[in-house]
Amino acid sequence: MSKTKHWGIVGVALLSLMVMAGCGQQAKKSDATEPAKSAKVKSSSQKSAKAKSGSKTSGKAKAGKQSSSASSKASASSSQPATPWDGTKDAALASFIASWEKTMGQSYTKFDGIHPLQTSVGIAYPTAFSEELVNGTPNQLAWRPDGTGDSSYNVVAIYNYNGTEPPLPNRITYFFAFHNGQPVVLVDQSRDGAPSAGETQNTALRTNFQRIATGQSAQ
Repeated sequence: MSKTKHWGIVGVALLSLMVMAGCGQQAKKSDATEPAKSAKVKSSSQKSAKAKSGSKTSGKAKAGKQSSSASSKASASSSQPATPWDGTKDAALASFIASWEKTMGQSYTKFDGIHPLQTSVGIAYPTAFSEELVNGTPNQLAWRPDGTGDSSYNVVAIYNYNGTEPPLPNRITYFFAFHNGQPVVLVDQSRDGAPSAGETQNTALRTNFQRIATGQSAQ
């Protein structure tokens, strides 16, 4: 064999080895890129999970704010001041009157809040409030079951006794009211002319209405 042919065969062999080595390196490079792609996909998944977690956290935060707002409203509602008069106090006054009238030898009728309370002198309440004078001044009374209002005397209860002994007719009408936020008991015993009321001098009525109005028990 000539030297030229020998070196030709060697060259072909070397070229084949180089080509095979190059394919092997490309295969290695290709394998090396897959984990990187996988890592990118995983990273995207992690971002999605974080986004969902953030959304849940945001939702919980909003729910917490709404709950806090509702709690604040409930607290504000419960802190509103109570009215000066209510059903419990009204029942306590009725119980006191039922006992007190016996010591007076009298029987009183209470205004029921619906039907006008008729007196034996021909005047009905609270219909006649527009005619009633209080210490000589008209238009001072108004029916206000909870004790609040713009009138000078906000009346929460009316009790009337129609007399049975001469001179007839006669009556005693009590107005339990709040004047400038304070409990006051007015009385009208007029028989004719303009009905006129003034503050009662009956100590038991005055004292016990004040006690009941402030949440205490009657004596």
